[in-house]
Amino acid sequence: FALRLLYSNLKKAKLNGKEMMADPFIEILTHCVRYSKDTSAILLSLKSLHMLLRLELPSMKIFKKVLSSQTLQILATTSSNTNDEMTQSCFKTLSLLITCHLKEVNISMNNDTSNSTTTLQHTNKNKVPLSDNQMQVLISILQAAIIDTEQQNATFSVIKAITATKYISPEFYDLTDSILNMTVQSQQKSVRQHAATIFMQYLIEYPMGKQKIAQHLKQMVLNVKYDFEDGRLSAMELLYGVIQKLPIPLLEEFVHVFFLPLVLQLVNDNSKVCREKASNCILTLLKRLSNKLLQSVYEYALRWSAGQGDESQQLRRTSVQLFGIFIDARLDFMKKGSRAEQVVSYISDCLDDEIGSTDHTNVLLGKEWEMCYFCLQTTEKIGKCIPSLIQQEIHLWENVIKCLVHPHPWIRFISSRIVC
Repeated sequence: FALRLLYSNLKKAKLNGKEMMADPFIEILTHCVRYSKDTSAILLSLKSLHMLLRLELPSMKIFKKVLSSQTLQILATTSSNTNDEMTQSCFKTLSLLITCHLKEVNISMNNDTSNSTTTLQHTNKNKVPLSDNQMQVLISILQAAIIDTEQQNATFSVIKAITATKYISPEFYDLTDSILNMTVQSQQKSVRQHAATIFMQYLIEYPMGKQKIAQHLKQMVLNVKYDFEDGRLSAMELLYGVIQKLPIPLLEEFVHVFFLPLVLQLVNDNSKVCREKASNCILTLLKRLSNKLLQSVYEYALRWSAGQGDESQQLRRTSVQLFGIFIDARLDFMKKGSRAEQVVSYISDCLDDEIGSTDHTNVLLGKEWEMCYFCLQTTEKIGKCIPSLIQQEIHLWENVIKCLVHPHPWIRFISSRIVC
C-alpha cells in the first residue's frame, strides 16, 4: 500500500525546488528492489525510481551501482518473457541509471583539471555502472530482446544509453550489426526508425577503424536493394542521413561506394518513392563533394552519354537524369567551362532522336517515352536556373513544342510547363 501511495504521489507531485525531500526514498526503494520477494513491490519500487532518477539526487551516487546490479539480476531471471512489464521496467531503469552515471562521469572529467590524461583514461573504463561481465550479460539479453519483443521502446532506450557512453566490446559491435539489419527487416515502421536513429549515432560518434566503417557502409548500401519497398525506403533514409552527417574527408573517401549503387536504384527501382529518395541521396552527396571529386563523378555521366546503339539507351537515359541532378545540386560546377552548354546540346540531339523515332504504339503501351521525359525534365531545370542558355536554342524549342502533342500525358504536361 505504501509503495502504491508513493508512486501515485510522485506521478502527480510538482516538487518545485523541494527535490531534496525525495532523496531519502532512493535508499528505501533500493532496499525494496534488493530484498523484497514480492513482484508487485519490486515493480512499484522500480516505477517510483524512474521518476526519482531524473532528479539527479545525491543518494544516487551511493546506490546506483548496487541498484544497477540488482536490476540486471532481476532482468536475467525475467528476460525469457521480453514483453513482461517487469522486464520492460528493468530496461527503463537501466537506461536511466546508465544515463545518470554518464552525466556524473562527464561532470567529473570537466571539473578535474589536476591530471586530465589520467582522469580521461580512468573514466573511459567507468562510463557504465556495471562491470564488463555484467555488460556482456546485459548485451546478450538485449540481443535476444530486439528480436523477440514487440514492445521495444524500453529496449532501444538501453541501447541508446549504452551507445552514448561509447562502450566498446565485441558483443556490442555484434549488437549494432543486428540493429542495422533491423532498419530494413522489421515490419514495424517505428522499430525501423528507432534502429536507424541508434545506428546513426553509433556510426557517427563511435571510435572505429576504417575497415569497420567500410563494412558498415557497404552493408547499408546493400540494404537499398532489399526485396520489400518499406525496407528499401528505410535503408535509403538511413543512407541519406549518413551522407548528410558523415565528415567530408570520410564521405569523399567512400564516395564511389555510395554513388554507383544509388544510380542503379534510381534507374531500376520499381517504386517511385524509392527512386525519389535515391535521387535525393545523390543530390545531397554531390552537394558535399569537392570540385575535384565532383569532376570524377561527373565523368561517369559523360561516358554513359557517349554510348551508341540500342544497348546503350538506358545508359544515355541515366546520364540525362544525372545531368539534371547535377544542375540541382551544383549549379556553380555546371556553369564552369562549357558543361551546361554541352548538356543543352546533348539534350537537343537526344530529343531529335526520340521524336523522330517514336513508335506511338509503344509509347501508349508505356515504352520508349522515358528518354524524352527526362530530357524535358533537365531542360526545365536549366530553364529555371540558367534561362539565357536555352532562350536562343531555336531547334530545342521546336522539339519542345512538338512534345505538346506527344501521346504520353507526362510528356505533354512537362513540355507545356516549359513553354509556359
